[in-house]
Amino acid sequence: MKANRSSKAAVIGAALLFQCFGAGGAERTPVNVYVCHRQGARIFADRPCSPDRPAEQMAIGPVNEYTSVALPAGSQTTTAPPRKKTLDADTAAEGHQRKIKACQKLSDALERVHSKQRAGYRVKEGERLRVRETQLSQTMRREQCR
Repeated sequence: MKANRSSKAAVIGAALLFQCFGAGGAERTPVNVYVCHRQGARIFADRPCSPDRPAEQMAIGPVNEYTSVALPAGSQTTTAPPRKKTLDADTAAEGHQRKIKACQKLSDALERVHSKQRAGYRVKEGERLRVRETQLSQTMRREQCR
């Protein structure tokens, strides 16, 4: 049967915390984790399960430590990118009005193309109208016009 990963992580995590903070931060001694077998399941503990049953012992070594190093003098530091300006209500309303006007222009141009298509045309003119209709329709979708 597979060991419960969360229980293993909890025991190892507790052992590491004890190792880091339990000894007052002075001298760190290795912490042992015992693996016992009960009813076909593996159990992780910080002490032997029972004296009459054998237990595997996992030694947990010292925790990795990092000591920061000061940057050399004159080294360049990165700055945060400039923040985007927030739009006030007036600016947002002006943008909305511009979008409405642009969509109206596209809609009018598309209606002119449809009008010419209904009036009749030669083959070359029909191909040009079909291409223009496709372009206007795609632009309206891209601009999210209704």
